[in-house]
Amino acid sequence: TNAKMETVPQAPRCGVCSKVPKEFQIVSCCKRVFCKDCISVVTADKKLCPQCEAADYNVFSSVTDESLSSVEGHSYGSEPPLDERTGGYEYIDCPNRCGQYILKDEQSVHLASSCPKREFTCQYCNFKATYEIVSNDHWPQCPFYPVPCPNACGIQAIERGDLDAHLLQ
Repeated sequence: TNAKMETVPQAPRCGVCSKVPKEFQIVSCCKRVFCKDCISVVTADKKLCPQCEAADYNVFSSVTDESLSSVEGHSYGSEPPLDERTGGYEYIDCPNRCGQYILKDEQSVHLASSCPKREFTCQYCNFKATYEIVSNDHWPQCPFYPVPCPNACGIQAIERGDLDAHLLQ
């Protein structure tokens, strides 16, 4: 059993916090994976790559990005590299084209729970669209969305469509 466990590659870890990134970034200089937030914080003051300390590099959220495939000495084409930097795991672009680059094995989790372009139904009125549209465009005007009373009467959740009638009471 131990020999079998040793052959399972580990998911790539952030070069700063050592966690498996949810939204990862890859640096062009050494192809190291970082969390989006970690790379932003670490490079805010010191502009050097936190892994190899290169001064001249780019940060990408997808190794299939054309600009990364043209980095000197690297030619990835349309497929991501499978090497020790990614732990042998294959990354793919989200099939919903949300712009995130995900572990192929975690595609179903991403599509079901974190992709902003996943199909989503408003739990208040059953309107169907992408999560991005429901949360950004629909909920601010959904007549069944619960809102607090602006008069601070103590009612914490009134359906938006009933708010005018409530305020007249």
